Amino acid sequence: MNQTNCPNCGFNLSEETQTEQSYRPKFFYKYCPLYSFEEFELFISNNDEGQEEFTITNLFNQVQRFSSRTTFNDAFDSQFNIILPTKSDFKRLKKSVSNSVWRKSFMGELSKLDYQQYTTEVNKLWDSYRIYCMSSCNNNNLMWGHYANCHKGFCIEWDSSKFGKVMKVKYTDAIPKFSLIDLLESRLSNEKRSEFEYKVEKMFSLKISDWGYEQEYRITADRASQNNATHFDGFSLFKFKPDWVKSVIFGAKIDPRFEQYIIENIPYEVEFKKAHINYVKGTIDIKPYK
Repeated sequence: MNQTNCPNCGFNLSEETQTEQSYRPKFFYKYCPLYSFEEFELFISNNDEGQEEFTITNLFNQVQRFSSRTTFNDAFDSQFNIILPTKSDFKRLKKSVSNSVWRKSFMGELSKLDYQQYTTEVNKLWDSYRIYCMSSCNNNNLMWGHYANCHKGFCIEWDSSKFGKVMKVKYTDAIPKFSLIDLLESRLSNEKRSEFEYKVEKMFSLKISDWGYEQEYRITADRASQNNATHFDGFSLFKFKPDWVKSVIFGAKIDPRFEQYIIENIPYEVEFKKAHINYVKGTIDIKPYK
């Protein structure tokens, strides 16, 4: 079996490990921005809730910030082309159930729902999901530039074995399609409902190919799995355990005061690493912190 390894990303690639469950890097990476240390000092002295350095607060408080698709920076991310049902779709659907189930599911008040209402319903469902986005690579120049404030932030190295179900993002050149008939079918039985929820979840792993450089993995949380989270407008906070964090990687241009503050105050044991810009090779090199 042919294998290749990526020393930075922890990949163990093989021709026989192409499924989502077996094709998983050893580590996931979350790039985090930092801005003004002066403003951060005001926050820690005045407990100013408007401060921007929430990434340090979340790291110290052991919470992950899961976001709604409504807050994504990509206009097409988790947006779907909704396909309306045809007459043949309804005929097929009606043939698949008994008359009593059909009447219970689609007669009476439910029969008055129009397609716009169904579309609104499914969009509300999508908006209710919370998503945590990670990369499989820690030395991506664009990721450090876009998500860590021009290399001035830091990157969390997660131990991927601590996570349960994780979806590898698949990149496509077209907006994903969603058949509204799937929503209607989900009313018929618990089995159909489970199939529908699985389809919805899988759709969050599709993204326009422009973003392929991110090498992204995602964790999704539906309503049922958000009971223990703390909710805010557009995002929710989920607790994590300290041993999930392998290391904190400081950006090449991080303010040294941020660097020292994190080292001295993080309330649990982690490794520290530093990103270095290699102007000779044109690479971002990750090395142990010294």
